[in-house]
Amino acid sequence: MNSNLYYQLSRNYNKNNLNLLPWIIIGSVIIGYIVRSLFDFSLGWKMLFFIPIIAYSEEILFRGLLQKISKKNYGKYMSIIGVALLYAVFSLNFGLYPALAIFIVNLLISFLYDYTENIYLTITMNCIIHFFFFV
Repeated sequence: MNSNLYYQLSRNYNKNNLNLLPWIIIGSVIIGYIVRSLFDFSLGWKMLFFIPIIAYSEEILFRGLLQKISKKNYGKYMSIIGVALLYAVFSLNFGLYPALAIFIVNLLISFLYDYTENIYLTITMNCIIHFFFFV
């Protein structure tokens, strides 16, 4: 894959559906709190600075690039499931049950991205959920 393809796929994110932002924030807090009460991912406050960088990078890679490419090649539902599954595979170091919870959360984020096509909403959701996971 050349660098021009990445640029073409990662630019022109729209800002539609920003009216959903308050609901995304509330839902993310609830999801983060539920998963945090089930599993202990605590890495401490030192992670606070890195959370926006991590969330931005993950969303650009998984939703902005992989989900867009796989949707064109495999369709809507396969891209959503495939990206969420791949994300969960990378989270297996936390254990099987936390990876399953991460898979479910990423299904929600992938559906949100597919519905809104707004990467900013998914970055916000990912940041809030990561905050509860790690801090």
